[in-house]
Amino acid sequence: MKILVLGIGNILFGDEGIGVHLCNYLKVNYKFTSKDSVNVKDSHAISQQPCTNSVGEHKKNAEQDNRESLDAKWQSESLIDGENKRKTEGENLIEFVDGGTLANMLIPLIVEYDWVLILDCVSVSGANIGDVFSFSFDKVPNFITWAGSAHEVEMLQTLHLTKLLGDLPPVYIIGIVPEVIGEETAFSLSQSLIKGAQIMESEAIKHIESLGFIATKKNNISLQEVANNSYKGFA
Repeated sequence: MKILVLGIGNILFGDEGIGVHLCNYLKVNYKFTSKDSVNVKDSHAISQQPCTNSVGEHKKNAEQDNRESLDAKWQSESLIDGENKRKTEGENLIEFVDGGTLANMLIPLIVEYDWVLILDCVSVSGANIGDVFSFSFDKVPNFITWAGSAHEVEMLQTLHLTKLLGDLPPVYIIGIVPEVIGEETAFSLSQSLIKGAQIMESEAIKHIESLGFIATKKNNISLQEVANNSYKGFA
């Protein structure tokens, strides 16, 4: 299964770029390993272990030992071939993409995946900055307006259009309420959003792991540091 983690937002307007920043944060701070891949490695390791044949222990002639050795080799190669085939056919793949404010131009990308996790801002009447909301696109809560800025409206329209075309994969959204700074350019994130982003991070990791991955922390680069450099992109 191919998984897309899509960060949405305008990185020039502070909190409104959180979707992109968190996407990059996960990319640089975590290693995601497919559980299928781990199982393949475990099985491969087991197949390499010496085999003890209780009957063979009582047979001392070289011809019998030879036959047992050939049988063990054949069994080991068969296991390895089978596991490699399953790895090619069944291993999960995950990619992290900065979707910025591209909106409709993301449609050709979105339709190439089996599952999409979107990280973005959301607008919720009465909610506080830093509040986090998680939901499936086909079950958007009534209190989520998702229309606080131009990029939110455009992304919503993009998903609806892709659905009308019949090409929309399952989409799960994790959104956070940002501090809207208007037209003033800034890379700094509000403290309320940074605090709430920790919940957003946990939700994202939990969802990704539910899709068949193991998340391992490899770096500890702060979200603000990532935000300061998001305009450069992250390989």
